[in-house]
Amino acid sequence: MTAHPAGFESTSDMFETERACVVRLVGEVDIDVAPRLSLTMEAARASGKQLVLDVAGLQFLDLVPLHELLEPPPGGGQIWVAGALAVEPRRLIALTGNHRAFRYFPDLPSALAALG
Repeated sequence: MTAHPAGFESTSDMFETERACVVRLVGEVDIDVAPRLSLTMEAARASGKQLVLDVAGLQFLDLVPLHELLEPPPGGGQIWVAGALAVEPRRLIALTGNHRAFRYFPDLPSALAALG
């Protein structure tokens, strides 16, 4: 189990807009968070809406959760990433050769605006 600093929160939650299902990743998304993230991502994929990962608060990403994030929606399509990736998650995505798996936006409002 990962030891998080006092007051440090690691979460993944989801909300929907008219055209998007947004999964917000906060803190350290590691193997301990993976089961909860899997349920969140399953629900997001089932929505049938554009899947957007809000990574503005993401500080760390482990390999197991990354694989969960890479699973495409049932109808296909690209998963969108909104917000600047912190150094560690960006490095993991690049090292695993998955940097082209996502469409990137500077922030969540930009991603939602691209949906029209």
